[in-house]
Amino acid sequence: MSPYIPQTDYIYPEAVDDHMIKVKKKYKDVFDEHYPYRDRSLAFLFKRFWVRIIFNLIALPVVYLRFGLKIEGKERLRSYRKLLKGGFITISNHVLYWDYLVLHWVMFPRKAETPTWRVNMSSVNRAWYRYSGVIPIPKSYRAKIKFAEAMQNVIREKRWLHVYPEASMWYYYVPIRPFKKGAFIFAYTHKAPILPLAFSYRKPKGIYTLFKSKEPLVTIHVGELQYADYSLDKPQAVEELRDRCRRMMMHMVGIESEEENNKIMQMYNYASKNEKYWY
Repeated sequence: MSPYIPQTDYIYPEAVDDHMIKVKKKYKDVFDEHYPYRDRSLAFLFKRFWVRIIFNLIALPVVYLRFGLKIEGKERLRSYRKLLKGGFITISNHVLYWDYLVLHWVMFPRKAETPTWRVNMSSVNRAWYRYSGVIPIPKSYRAKIKFAEAMQNVIREKRWLHVYPEASMWYYYVPIRPFKKGAFIFAYTHKAPILPLAFSYRKPKGIYTLFKSKEPLVTIHVGELQYADYSLDKPQAVEELRDRCRRMMMHMVGIESEEENNKIMQMYNYASKNEKYWY
């Protein structure tokens, strides 16, 4: 069954990993080798605890109603409960400004930590991002070493690390874009499972037709746990895991082949160039 392609007038970037949103910077970029990429101080953890209370009581129910969320495959989480206790990585396509909240609704009561575009952490929402577990990706080589250590510690501490392998957010984009290797390198190195999650869309129905005529309802799909193939050498194993997860996510959203995925991407490219609504 082909995926539902929502009507859109968004103009998508030419490069598949380019950023679509415009962020107004309020704070100076301070993400160097001295920045605490995972602040473990008691003061920070105390504040984060109370932010999480607000997050769970207000933000999660709002996001559920906002997108008319439907979850497919949630029963898998129960069967994976013991495996996930050892630490795990989730990946997903990056297609909603609020998709990080959606993921927490699906995985509740677990708490994710996730790398993000450093510009987001220079915006007016920096504190909220920080307390919700967002970690900025720095520019300099020395800072990237500290950042990588922070990511590794999430897995070593048997926590949940979420990665957007497409690297940038594109509103309501249907095809699955090419993946970066970072999440799969971490999975191979730490022998951590990867749980693919994928967003797809539904035509608005019922009360949603009154105020979401140009926005679709959202379905989140929970996939099957994936592990690296250690019979391969590291570069091959990382690429094989990356490609396997990407194929799985295409199937989860209703795209049966790379050819179909490319055809939908070409439709978007045509629509962006002509700046028209389309289906």
